[in-house]
Amino acid sequence: MHDEPLVMIIETDVEERYAIQHMLTTTRYRVVICASPEAFLAGYPFASVATLQCLFVSQPASQADCQLIPAWLARREITIPMIVVTEAADIVTVVRAVRAGAIDVIQRPFDRRRLYEAVEAALAEDVPRRAMRVLRVLIMERLATLTIREKDVLQLILDGFNNKAIARDLTISVQTAAKHRVRVFAKMNVVDISELHRKLSSVRSMTQAPPYIAPESRDACALVKSINSMQT
Repeated sequence: MHDEPLVMIIETDVEERYAIQHMLTTTRYRVVICASPEAFLAGYPFASVATLQCLFVSQPASQADCQLIPAWLARREITIPMIVVTEAADIVTVVRAVRAGAIDVIQRPFDRRRLYEAVEAALAEDVPRRAMRVLRVLIMERLATLTIREKDVLQLILDGFNNKAIARDLTISVQTAAKHRVRVFAKMNVVDISELHRKLSSVRSMTQAPPYIAPESRDACALVKSINSMQT
């Protein structure tokens, strides 16, 4: 288990990428690197994204590129403080970066102190957000462990069905319905329906499956969407 804050560097220039990595890894941070926004979007595991506490992104050449990562994160309800490094911190560049979701803009060349100040500010802002990100991923992983029948039972439980009503709706015995209910509660790690509602409410907005998640997890995302529609 790592206690050091996890920072990701997304930088297209190899020398710059490793220079920044060296500055950060000589202190208390764990650092992972990525060669471009496209590489990040195409290959970084979704569950690992939830553990990130700071994104350090080189200013892309176009506004469209600048929006890639913030748009991807927004669709998945993930909020990670982002620092943008740029060659020229003029008003237009700063405004573009802030609109894309940056909390700070650093102009090259920069020294260690400026880098550390930006990262520490980002980490401080991330504290209240990180717990919710991790919780959401854990719940989605639990939902993904449910079988098709258990997902059917879950939806009926949330709709207020008791075991007899579930058995009648699914054309199964009451004993089988009761066993499914027990397994659903165990897999979701809850003791009653109130706790189940509370857990699922934390993923109400996570209705679009991230591209790296396995098919069974995509089913879980669809299940959350269905549950949300029943509760609204």
